[in-house]
Amino acid sequence: HRLAAKNNVVLQAFERTKQKMYKRYERTTWADSELPKGISFEEYLDWREAASDARDRYLRGELTEQRALEIIEVND
Repeated sequence: HRLAAKNNVVLQAFERTKQKMYKRYERTTWADSELPKGISFEEYLDWREAASDARDRYLRGELTEQRALEIIEVND
């Protein structure tokens, strides 16, 4: 899996963004006040479900690389 991800832009983006989104959720659980980029666990799961679906559809050839990246990446 790591070798495939190393050479695939969509898989790299999925792994990188998954870590980013989980850290946002994790920081939110420990914060005393609301964080500007904090997310709930439900928001994390919603993103992960959509991103996983986009990744899988891309791997099956049902989505273009560009469209998969639009769904997976969170640009903020």
